[in-house]
Amino acid sequence: MKFLLHFHEFNVALEGRDIPRATGLLHDLIISNLAPPEFVHVLFDNIADVIDATNRCLDKEPLLNPEAITKLQRCLTLFQTQEVIRSQGSGRKFDQYDKVDKKLTYLHSVLLNALALTALKK
Repeated sequence: MKFLLHFHEFNVALEGRDIPRATGLLHDLIISNLAPPEFVHVLFDNIADVIDATNRCLDKEPLLNPEAITKLQRCLTLFQTQEVIRSQGSGRKFDQYDKVDKKLTYLHSVLLNALALTALKK
């Protein structure tokens, strides 16, 4: 239930165009590990889109500080490792895994760009 409440708050903030708050809520939701494993990739997709859009606006301040970005990178790496273990344990490769893997690679690049931008803004 806590996960649903936080995800709802994220959506309300996003609909209200409060991007910094929405990003913070989504970051906290990912870091807290409240989301079911089947839903984590949706959170990653959302945060990748929000951060990438902000990265493209060079006049805007970064949405997350370097520490927050590093925490997201760790969560992403852990999630990818868990996905590999799950797919090996099942004995078969899921068709969606390749699609998810490409999205996760995209998120890695978005986070690296965000980290570089935070360094440039200093």
